[in-house]
Amino acid sequence: MFKIIPAEKEDAGRLTEIQIEAFEKDRVTCGVGPPGLDSVDTQESNIEEYNYYKIVSDTTIIGGFFYQIIKKIKHLN
Repeated sequence: MFKIIPAEKEDAGRLTEIQIEAFEKDRVTCGVGPPGLDSVDTQESNIEEYNYYKIVSDTTIIGGFFYQIIKKIKHLN
């Protein structure tokens, strides 16, 4: 069973690992991935600043996403 629950600052390390793995093909192909791709500090900032959620299977974090609202439009990141 999967759950989507708010991410916490202590999740930043695992979320960084997942992001590095998820965007490795982009890094190889394009030479770059999303800003802060491999930065735990960036993930911590995103958790504090945005609506950041982790996707959990049993007790393991398997993914994450965050969104921001700009002029009543939700932007999923």
